Amino acid sequence: MKYLGLNIKYLRLNRGYSQKELGKMVGLSRDNIASYERGTEPNVDVIHKLVNIFNISFNDLIDRDLSNSGFPIETDKKNDEVKEDSLPYGCNSKSKKAEVDVSVLEGMITSLTSIVNSQEATIAFLIKELDQERSKKNT
Repeated sequence: MKYLGLNIKYLRLNRGYSQKELGKMVGLSRDNIASYERGTEPNVDVIHKLVNIFNISFNDLIDRDLSNSGFPIETDKKNDEVKEDSLPYGCNSKSKKAEVDVSVLEGMITSLTSIVNSQEATIAFLIKELDQERSKKNT
């Protein structure tokens, strides 16, 4: 749970919630939220509630540094401006929107395309193997 406290704080601020507001959503006090953000580990029920509130996977919440991962940006609910400190690498802030450096976006697309192609090749291989096994059973 290396990044849990950091991520709770990052996601809370990113969504524009105070510790008190998040605590109310989870059914706990502001002090509990502050404690989790400082590194105290919440129980599994609390983590499950946070996963649902932030609409994030369990693994991402506890094991991934979301503040440096390009996690989706949300605006500050109070003034509808992108929070400068919540922008992922390669982004800069313009009032009411975030602009991504095109080269960073192209790099992300290239990486994702490579992953998808690899997965497609794996699936094709597995289908071929399955077909061969079915042929053996039918003969």
